[in-house]
Amino acid sequence: MRWLGPLIELAKSIIPGSPPSEVQDRVTEANIIQQVDNICKSKPIETAWATPNAKKVTVHGWVYDLAKGRIREIYVRDSPLQ
Repeated sequence: MRWLGPLIELAKSIIPGSPPSEVQDRVTEANIIQQVDNICKSKPIETAWATPNAKKVTVHGWVYDLAKGRIREIYVRDSPLQ
């Protein structure tokens, strides 16, 4: 349950009366950003970014829009300093 805490707080902070689809979209995007950051804090990614002359590693956060049948990029990180 601890991994849902930040999203629960975000959902609570969204203005009451917002359309449910807007709340869902904002929580979904916040989750994607958080998960990209979590992956970027993992040992393999930190090691890759710290290794000189290593191949470039980029982490992408995408969401699939069922209604439109499209993938949309939400967040990209290619270094530890973003």
